[in-house]
Amino acid sequence: MTRRWAVVVGLLGSLAFAAPAVAGPPTFTGPTPFDAGNAPISVAAADVNADGKPDLISANSNTNGAGGNTVLINATPTGAATPSFTAPTAFNAGDTPRWVIAADVNGDGKPDVISANNNTNGAGGNTVLLNTTPAGAATPSFSGPTPFNAGNGPFSVTAADVNGDGNPTSSPPTPTGRAATPCSSTPPPPAHQPPPSAARTPSTPATSRARSPPPTSTPTANPTSSPPTKTAPPATPC
Repeated sequence: MTRRWAVVVGLLGSLAFAAPAVAGPPTFTGPTPFDAGNAPISVAAADVNADGKPDLISANSNTNGAGGNTVLINATPTGAATPSFTAPTAFNAGDTPRWVIAADVNGDGKPDVISANNNTNGAGGNTVLLNTTPAGAATPSFSGPTPFNAGNGPFSVTAADVNGDGNPTSSPPTPTGRAATPCSSTPPPPAHQPPPSAARTPSTPATSRARSPPPTSTPTANPTSSPPTKTAPPATPC
């Protein structure tokens, strides 16, 4: 009995020794505050100036459009312990923007800004700012906003490819609905191949053969030397 307990305790001891160490809780520095617009209520992160760093985009609800979105460009050095951003650059939105997202609306590889503006009855419920910021620029630039109708009091917005037109280079099908196939210059094989004994030699064209005489009642001496012809039935003995 003592030996069995020694084995069990030794096995448990080896398992406990091999167990991986449990990671500690995550840690963060800060918070580091940054200015935005009036009553910011939503924020999105996107690389506005294509420098490989996420920038900040805010929706500021206590506005009637002017300064409804603000953009802060990321100026944090690589490996720095403290984040840094430029001062907010204000852009117009609709009345009382409550939600903001970043999406490439026009397919130029740059994130554009889309807002849901809550204090509307549908007209201008969504506004879009198109990104015109040069790569690596320290100051963001956007065109717009362009308003689009929505429902009454929109509170949130998202972007997705609803109609599946993500492939602008597609071509229409052929009139028959099937893909066209290249034509072959090789003629198809003949429907009937002659036997080897009657095959033509390559040096003799098809038009040089003599035309067979009309059929007669007398059987030919060599039936295999010419194409088969219709002959009279053999005579019966007297």
